[in-house]
Amino acid sequence: MKNKHTFTNNEHSVGIQGVSDQSIHTRKGDKPYEYIGKPLTQEIAAKILFKWKETPELHISAWVENVKNYHISRGGLPAGGNLEQILRAAMYSVYRFGRAEGAGQWWAIRLRQKEEALETSIDQSTGTSTDMIYKHQGKILTREIASEIIVEIYTGGSPVNRKTIQETVFRYHKRRGGLPPKDEKDLPSIIRRALSHLRRCRCATKMDHSWNEMDHSWNSSWQIHEEDVHYDERDYPKILGKGSESVYLYYYPTFKQEAKANSQRFWKCKIGSTKREVSDRVEEQVKTAFPEHPIAALTIKTDEALKLERKIQGVLRILDKHIADAPGTEWFCTSPSQVESIYEFISSHSS
Repeated sequence: MKNKHTFTNNEHSVGIQGVSDQSIHTRKGDKPYEYIGKPLTQEIAAKILFKWKETPELHISAWVENVKNYHISRGGLPAGGNLEQILRAAMYSVYRFGRAEGAGQWWAIRLRQKEEALETSIDQSTGTSTDMIYKHQGKILTREIASEIIVEIYTGGSPVNRKTIQETVFRYHKRRGGLPPKDEKDLPSIIRRALSHLRRCRCATKMDHSWNEMDHSWNSSWQIHEEDVHYDERDYPKILGKGSESVYLYYYPTFKQEAKANSQRFWKCKIGSTKREVSDRVEEQVKTAFPEHPIAALTIKTDEALKLERKIQGVLRILDKHIADAPGTEWFCTSPSQVESIYEFISSHSS
């Protein structure tokens, strides 16, 4: 199990949670803990995480325990809200500095870089750096941008009220240099469409839907997922659609086995298109020296295979799933179920 992993660094051994109290970088003459008597927040958690040396990849539950114990043992107070959501948001703040890496439930701290500059550049009100360049700076808030922000902030956390999501996304985008919608009255519609998009992609689930007597409007709470949690990969191989051409996905069993062993739901998959039989095209591409046969897990029939292939690959690139160092340009860290979800979304929006 990953959360039982131990490692050593230049100064200390690290225990069962992956990091220990001693793994915090301390220096003689350090000031007393500056957050004595303060509840644990995202900003404080991010400050604490900056102090960790390089660590193995740990489950988010281990990070929750490590940061909570560190804060409370030094005189801090427990968090006032959902601790896992606070830690996940803090880890994303550290990730934006290039000091953390991870996916889903598993995170690791990278080697310390420019420590003093990083620590002093955190904005105490938002947990972000004034030096970081927001990729949507100067852009009007759209459904696509809102979807990205929702996934970044809320993935894996507790269900959250739609109006809270709306306020948080708007504030997040604006504080980082983004522009509001052309008409701010469009903001509720943008958030509703973003959540509907994530639900179609099976990245969000509506938990309830109720009428608010105070402002005479409908409201709902949403659970945001890392990825599709409804499909069972045993449903594949599968053939979808109709047409004379095909978009296909194949992978080697070893890739999936490695992902499963590491508690990962995505693995290296090849996505291409052909006007011939998929089996012939796959066989043509496979190197005979490889010790196992590939699995053609998904075939999508269409009359415009190249066009559909480019759309699917474009979405995967937006999701940062492209494997840049793989031979060729068509390898992605994905799964048949995720690609099927993308295909369904594209189909539902095609004219």
